[in-house]
Amino acid sequence: MVKAQATRLYPFEPSGPRFTTSLAFFGKLGFEKLWEHDGLAGLRFGGASFMLQDIDVPEWQTSVRAVGRTPHVSKHQDAAQLRASGHGR
Repeated sequence: MVKAQATRLYPFEPSGPRFTTSLAFFGKLGFEKLWEHDGLAGLRFGGASFMLQDIDVPEWQTSVRAVGRTPHVSKHQDAAQLRASGHGR
């Protein structure tokens, strides 16, 4: 029996009440819109991708979290953590 394997996971994120404004916001952050159709948009920033959904469900929007990491930010976070621990200068 062949065992199935996943190669990618594309989470859905709610846009809130202003889908078009949310798309513009992510565009300003550097996300590329790959496609858009029927209230969904595929967005990518480097190797990170997700689908923005035109939906306004406050309970979902206040509980969903997405965490990203980039080499540039990670380097600064690691240095800040080292300084905070008293080991970095």
